[in-house]
Amino acid sequence: MARHAPLLLFCAALAVPAPRAFAERAESLARASSAERIGDRGLVQRLLADPDRGVRRRAALAAGRLADPGLAPPLIRLLSDVEPAVRAAAAWALGRSRAPESLEPLVAALGDPSVETRARAAEALGAFEAGSASAALATHLESILPPGPRVTLRDDPGQADPWQETRAVLLALGEQRDGAAIARVLLPPSGPRIDWWPAVWVAGRTGDPGLRPVLQAAAASSSPESRAFAAEALGTHAGSLALQRKLLADADPAVVTAALRGLARLGSREAAQAAAVMIRAERPGHRAEALRALAAGPPLPELAARVLPALADPDPAARAAAHLALAHLDPDQYPLALSSLDPDPDRRVRAAIAQAILRIGGPLAEARLPEFAADPDPGVRGAARAAAANAQQPPSERPRPLADHLAATAPYQIGLSGQIYSPRLILDTTAGRIEVLLDPVSAPLAVSDVATRARSGAWSGQEIASVDTDRLVLLEAPETPLPAEPGPGTVGRGDLIATPEGLAIALSPRPELARAATVLGSVTVGLAVAERLRPPARVLAAAVWDGR
Repeated sequence: MARHAPLLLFCAALAVPAPRAFAERAESLARASSAERIGDRGLVQRLLADPDRGVRRRAALAAGRLADPGLAPPLIRLLSDVEPAVRAAAAWALGRSRAPESLEPLVAALGDPSVETRARAAEALGAFEAGSASAALATHLESILPPGPRVTLRDDPGQADPWQETRAVLLALGEQRDGAAIARVLLPPSGPRIDWWPAVWVAGRTGDPGLRPVLQAAAASSSPESRAFAAEALGTHAGSLALQRKLLADADPAVVTAALRGLARLGSREAAQAAAVMIRAERPGHRAEALRALAAGPPLPELAARVLPALADPDPAARAAAHLALAHLDPDQYPLALSSLDPDPDRRVRAAIAQAILRIGGPLAEARLPEFAADPDPGVRGAARAAAANAQQPPSERPRPLADHLAATAPYQIGLSGQIYSPRLILDTTAGRIEVLLDPVSAPLAVSDVATRARSGAWSGQEIASVDTDRLVLLEAPETPLPAEPGPGTVGRGDLIATPEGLAIALSPRPELARAATVLGSVTVGLAVAERLRPPARVLAAAVWDGR
C-alpha cells in the first residue's frame, strides 16, 4: 500500500543546476511521456540511457506501460543503476514486459540493498507465468518474515512503511497461484502463520481448499480488514455457510458487507436465504448488498415477496438492487410490480430498471425500453442499449502532443530554490473536506487532467457518481476517460485512482486493481469524510494547491 509522500521534496543535488538544465530536463521528461503515448520505443530506449536519473526513471515507467519485451535488455542493465528509484522502476517495468530473460535478474534483485527495489522486483516476479517464480518468492518471504509460529502484522498509517517489501512479496506470491508454495509459507504444520489482510487475500485468491484453515483463522482476527477478506473469500468454499452467518453479525460494517458478497459467491439456496435476512438491515449499504446477493443466487420465486417492499427503499442503491433481484427471482411477477410504480427520480434506479427489463426481454422490453432509451441521463440510455454510458462515443486514440506533456509537468519542476512542491487536490463536499496529495511524477497526464477539471470549476455542485459499499467512492465518471498510467505498487486504502469507470477513492485495499488502475495520489486529510459520501452528496468546490 502506498504511503503518503512528503509535501515538500528537496533537490538531491548539492548544487542547483542552471535554468537551462531545468528546461532540458522538463522537455526530456515530457518526451518520455509522449513516447509512451505514441509507442515510440526507440525514443524510450534512448531515454533509458539519459544522464539525468529522473529522466531514466520516467523512461522506465514509460517502458513498463509499453510492455515491450524488446526493451528488456536496457531495463535489465538499469537493475544495476546507481539510483535506487531507477532500479525500482526498471524492475517494475520488467514485470510488465514479462520477457523470459528478465526472470533470473529479477530474482537476483530480491537481494538489492533498496527496499523499494526489492518490493518492485517481487511485484514483477508475480506477473510471470503461474508457478515460474513462486519458489523464489516463497523462499524470500520466509527470510524476511518476523520469527515465530504465529505472526501478526498491521499496516502502519505513518509515512514509513515497515512492511512494504513483505506486502509486495505476499501479493506477488498470490499472483503466482501456486497452492503448494503458498501453503509452505502460510500454513506450516503448526497452523496458519500470518494474521494480516494480504495473507488472507493470497489464500482466497487461489481457491485452494487446502488453504481454507487460513481463511477460518482470519475470520476470528482482531483486524477488520483480515475478517473482511476472509468473509468474501469463504464464498468459494463449500461448507462455509455457518461461519459466514456468524460474520453477518460482525461489529464492523465492512465485514458484514464482505460476508454478503461471500454469500453471493456461494450462490446456493441456503446462501440466498441467509442474505434475505439482511434485506431489512439498518445500514443502507447492507440492504443493497443483500439484494445483490439474491440477484447472484439461484432464481427463488418464494423470496420475491420479501424483496417487494425494497422497491420503495429510501436508499436509491437498495432500490436499484431490488429491481434487479426481483427480476431475477420472479421474472413473471416483476412486470406487474413495475407497472404499479411511478417513474423513479434517481438515475441509478432508472438504469437498474432498464437492465432488469433487458434481462427479461420479450414484450416487456419492446414496450418499455424505448422510454429509457430516451432518458435524459446518458447512463440510463446506455443501460437501455445494453452498453456502457456513452458507448456511442469511444475515447479518441489521438496521441497528445508534446506541449501537453510539458504543460502537465511544468508547474512541478524544481525551481531555483532547489525545492519542489507536490500538488494537493482539495475537495470541499457536503460531508466535509478531503485533501489528496497528488503524484504528478508517476501519473503526469492523469494528474494534469484532474487539476484542469478542478481549476475550471467542472466539479462545483457535482453529485457523487456512486459508492461501491466499503470499497470505492466513485467521484465522477467523465465522458472522456482519464489517461491510463498504471504504476508500481498496489491500490491501498485512501488512494485516489482512475479506472475505466471513472475517478474514485479506495476505501479499502484493492490489490486486484494494481495493474489496471492509475494511482493519482493518496488522501491525507478527510478519509473519514470520503467514507461518509453517499449520493446525493455533492462536491461544493474543488481546488489545486501547488505551493505557489
